[in-house]
Amino acid sequence: MVLFALDAGLTGLAYGAASPEGFLFWKRFQLIIASCMPALWLLFSASFARTNYSEQISRWKWVLILSVVLPLSLVTFFSDTFFAGPPFLLETSTLLIRIGSSGYLWYLSWVIVAVMVLMNLERTFRHATGHMRWQTKFMFLGVGGIFGVHLFTDSQVILFKSVDTGMAIIDLGPSWWVISSLSAPSFGEGR
Repeated sequence: MVLFALDAGLTGLAYGAASPEGFLFWKRFQLIIASCMPALWLLFSASFARTNYSEQISRWKWVLILSVVLPLSLVTFFSDTFFAGPPFLLETSTLLIRIGSSGYLWYLSWVIVAVMVLMNLERTFRHATGHMRWQTKFMFLGVGGIFGVHLFTDSQVILFKSVDTGMAIIDLGPSWWVISSLSAPSFGEGR
């Protein structure tokens, strides 16, 4: 949850930037934080409410390692091909950023991990019975909602090969008011 808070804060700093370079500067920090989240949630979903959690973690260890290494390496080592140009303002007052090959793979990895998290949570919920099922259903709904939204927004990025910053409000969930109070940066409008 701390990583989600940092993600929301860095997204707000990116929206508060006065130039495209400042926006991309904060966006890169936000992407580094966001690169750590899939692996942690995959670990959580593979081990939550299971009696054989150590066996589950050892079964998923290579996937967990790959889910940390791949997104972080795409953001840090291949950052020059993450975005395919500067952000530009649309008529809807949102920014559009074209993604390059490493950005495409980064968002694709998020989609794949989101599906795996949802798959693990569904399997755990399906096997829960009685009181345990009742106690965990709201947590499953919350985490499932977060990753369902990420599945939608990240698949939109993959489909259109560009990031619409208006989707950041949807990704932030309850923190949407932080971003909605900020307008899109007005690059080159002389403010």
